[in-house]
Amino acid sequence: YFIAYATNIKAVELCESLRSSRQVAVVLDIDNTLVDAVATTLDDDEWDRVDWIHTTVETYSGKSIPAQFAHVPNSEDEDPRQDRAFYIHWEVGRMVCTFKVHVRRGWGHLRDFLLQNRDRFAPFLCSKGKMEYVQLIWQGLDPGSRLIRRDEWRKRITSTYPVSYTHLTLPTNR
Repeated sequence: YFIAYATNIKAVELCESLRSSRQVAVVLDIDNTLVDAVATTLDDDEWDRVDWIHTTVETYSGKSIPAQFAHVPNSEDEDPRQDRAFYIHWEVGRMVCTFKVHVRRGWGHLRDFLLQNRDRFAPFLCSKGKMEYVQLIWQGLDPGSRLIRRDEWRKRITSTYPVSYTHLTLPTNR
């Protein structure tokens, strides 16, 4: 049995939906759990060697922006049994964001388990990162949107990034 306390209508509806479909919510955390991501820069030669997959992600306000992700090319000494690393990249205004993401060992097994038991488990994603970051990480972890369909992202992917901080105007010293 699973007991949940919900404080808003959407949460109550979600709990009821899970209960009626007899599913258990599996909340997945990104940073320092499923992946380790490090801000990086790529020189022109490195950039050209990467096979970028172009996509879009949504900001908190719902604005769609272009982005891309790519698997890091294999090095000869890499363990083929380990999940691979990937890059993510997007730009918002003058801010350019590129990260190298290392997938933690075991994610492939957990992903396969969740896919095989789709009728029993409902995965949700939570992170403190910006929504664009979270969506790009998820595209690298769930290629083809097999665990969480893209049309379900707004319901199942949550970021606790403090959006209100980005809209603050600090007073200037005179």
